[in-house]
Amino acid sequence: MYNPFDLIDARLATIEQIMIQIQSKLHHINLDNLPKKEEKEVESVIYTENTYIDDLDMSVRLYNGLKRQKIYTLGPAKNLSFNEFCSFNGLGPKSWDELQKIIKRSKTSK
Repeated sequence: MYNPFDLIDARLATIEQIMIQIQSKLHHINLDNLPKKEEKEVESVIYTENTYIDDLDMSVRLYNGLKRQKIYTLGPAKNLSFNEFCSFNGLGPKSWDELQKIIKRSKTSK
């Protein structure tokens, strides 16, 4: 593996000079050999309203937030409004988006 700082001479004073030096050396690097980011496969499981949140692939934040509100299955979670959900301690718009993606995979989504 190469060190990106090996590409530049740190004694150069301006960003433009550093960029020119990097660009002149980048053509030697073969980007095809860099490790590829693995993509997650889309989960093929379809959830029902009776699916326990323990069985869902969700973040720890969302899981703990639902448990604190005594929501143990997907059914009651689907019936929450955005404002009600965001009023729960530790849950906000990002967790709401995550829950909505899970609900879209459920059999009885509205």
